[in-house]
Amino acid sequence: MVLGNNSADLDSCIGSILLSYYMNTIQKENQPFTYHIPLINEHSQSFRSRFEVCDLLGPLIDQCIFRD
Repeated sequence: MVLGNNSADLDSCIGSILLSYYMNTIQKENQPFTYHIPLINEHSQSFRSRFEVCDLLGPLIDQCIFRD
């Protein structure tokens, strides 16, 4: 899991998404594949008050994995 800062602000959410994407793309060919999953370090109900992140993610917010 790639866990952002517990403030769950825009840069920590985007950072965990991008880092997990990067880590999933640089896998070595001779090593077993490991999934890196971004986790938003906030409860799903209180995350809805983070308007800037919710606006950026839009409909993808339903596919995010939260702390709870």
